[in-house]
Amino acid sequence: MLYKFRITMNDHPDMERVIEILSEQTFEELHKAILDSVDFDDSQLASFYVCDEDWNEELEITLIDMSDEVQHTFSPTMGKTKLEEYLKEEDAKLKYVYDFVAMWNFNAELVEIKEKAGKKTLYPRTVEKNGDAPSQYEEHFLPTDITADDLLLLEELKDKNHKIINHKEDEFASEFTDIYDNDDDEDEEEDPFDAGFDEYEGGGHGHGHDDY
Repeated sequence: MLYKFRITMNDHPDMERVIEILSEQTFEELHKAILDSVDFDDSQLASFYVCDEDWNEELEITLIDMSDEVQHTFSPTMGKTKLEEYLKEEDAKLKYVYDFVAMWNFNAELVEIKEKAGKKTLYPRTVEKNGDAPSQYEEHFLPTDITADDLLLLEELKDKNHKIINHKEDEFASEFTDIYDNDDDEDEEEDPFDAGFDEYEGGGHGHGHDDY
């Protein structure tokens, strides 16, 4: 089957993309298609969130494996998960988050399902573009977006991290010094060569050379 997704962004309401993709293709292929449609590179991590009809997140599908054997948690990954495994009906909804620092948020809504796809068509493909996409590296974290409270919080975090780093360095230096001192003590007590060399200089064969 052929899936048609409408891609939008809450922060950029004029931007809209329509992407066609086969139901048996993976979430990773949809991830790359979304990035291609807005001219973003694929250097950052990302996640899809399968949502209910009210856009409440129900399941995360990650780009890399985030399963935890200790906690017995399972996380499906994009590359191993087909769209049809979780998206079976029209109006199915996905949230897509790209780059967890910049936090680019997309909405992907399954607006149409067709029984047949073009036999000679390569999927996924972007079939419609409306509005300009934001620039990936130029529109986030502008100085005007940072409030006085944000700056205060950043200073507090920097001070806290500085104290933690210094504390760790002091611990390491103390441990290293203890090891180094212990090694010196062992060398002084156990190295027989030093004692033998002193005897050699003070007598025995050393005086034999003076007799000539």
